[in-house]
Amino acid sequence: MERMCVALLSLLLAGEAVGQIGVERVVDPEKALRKQAMRLIRALELPSKRAAAAPKLLLLGKKAMPSLIRALDDPRPEVVSRLALVLRILGDDAQTAIPTLRRIAKDKDEKLASAGRWALAAFEPVGITLVTESGPRSAFEVNAKRELSFTVPSSKNAFAAERLPNGNYLVAILNRNVVEEIDRKGKVHWKVGVKSPTSVCRLPSGNTLITALVGKAVIEVDPKGKTVWAYECKNPYSAERLANGNTLITSYGQSETLEVTPDGEVAWSYKDLPGPLEAQRLSNGNTLIAGHTGRAVHEVTRKGKVVLKIGLPGNAWSVRRLPNGDTLAGGANFLICFDKKGKEKWRYKKVKTVTCIRYY
Repeated sequence: MERMCVALLSLLLAGEAVGQIGVERVVDPEKALRKQAMRLIRALELPSKRAAAAPKLLLLGKKAMPSLIRALDDPRPEVVSRLALVLRILGDDAQTAIPTLRRIAKDKDEKLASAGRWALAAFEPVGITLVTESGPRSAFEVNAKRELSFTVPSSKNAFAAERLPNGNYLVAILNRNVVEEIDRKGKVHWKVGVKSPTSVCRLPSGNTLITALVGKAVIEVDPKGKTVWAYECKNPYSAERLANGNTLITSYGQSETLEVTPDGEVAWSYKDLPGPLEAQRLSNGNTLIAGHTGRAVHEVTRKGKVVLKIGLPGNAWSVRRLPNGDTLAGGANFLICFDKKGKEKWRYKKVKTVTCIRYY
């Protein structure tokens, strides 16, 4: 009997007799989620696994935040930059990262600080909408009360603009073939020559993503203006870098919205909305697209299913999903806000053709 008890105890300690005597192994669901999130975060460092890991990480949403916040302590700027892309897309779900991002934004390493400031800019919105239109004002801001609050100087004939974390503005000026970073007084702090630029985006790494309508290319340039990545397609209009390292591009000439890998391979495309001019990847994995000639906004799933369709009163140029779930669309003589079901909530009537919208 004694030998039998010793043998049974040995089996229990080895975990081999758990099922035989009715004892179940307890699994901590929170610990399992943390492990899953950390595996996905580590996979972001591997180009071969990044494309698959990022969407899964985004779907975890708030559940991934403890692991994401811990990962932000990585001293490598390139890692923090990739995490910043994930946090920006998560939006409100990433609010708990704000204290950590504020600390990183003050880091002595300027590349780390830049990534922190870039991500932080998305989590403390002040209700400002930056609008670029075909008119004498070109780029201007509208406050939460939908009142004109600021006109960006030296932005005449701008086709796209964005406000940077340092308070400056990045402006793509089509007819001058230039992209410029200007301050609130109009002083130029940085510029690069590009043929007919129609969209511009400063990345957390400090590089700048630009579309060249006539040059028929999407390019990424470093702070010195050197091209470090490019993708050619017919009449590209807008581009944004995704959390998985791919780039979302609208090709007006091909009437196609593309997701392109760093190697230039097409990972996803959507062709059912004519003349796409701008697209935004949402935290749920869907894509929001403004169709110019289609005069509509589509929200489509990865499989191409349309889950939201909004008809517009004219040609569409730009679209943004707001933090509260509303959709802001701009185009020929209109800037309209729609609710989650696509019903009009309000419109800003004092505009000509709106070519770009950004919300802060």
